[in-house]
Amino acid sequence: MNLNKENSKLHNIINILFVYTLVTFAWIFFRSDSLHDAFNFIHKILEFDFGFNLVQICAEKGPLNLLLSFFVIGLLFMTYLLPFDFKFKNKWSYFIFNLSFLIIIILIGVNGKGEFIYFQF
Repeated sequence: MNLNKENSKLHNIINILFVYTLVTFAWIFFRSDSLHDAFNFIHKILEFDFGFNLVQICAEKGPLNLLLSFFVIGLLFMTYLLPFDFKFKNKWSYFIFNLSFLIIIILIGVNGKGEFIYFQF
């Protein structure tokens, strides 16, 4: 067991988390409509009021938002069951995979309400 290697891995993980935190913090200013909104958002984060409220989670997208989130997490888990190189055993597996993918895109995909992020500039 080499202490230098373990220390180096810990140092790398700390650096990754630090950069991730800085970039995520910078996105607050990038996505806010005004500097005042950005500071309000930062203030809300620093309040440390992380209560689990089901009404707040479901409010923006409707009552099925939470169910949809769990569905997407399940789909993510199912990706671990896919072959690593996408070489399926038969042609029906390709067809079922592509059809499932198309249905998921239709159900979950953006329905024209989204705005391109750079239009605000």
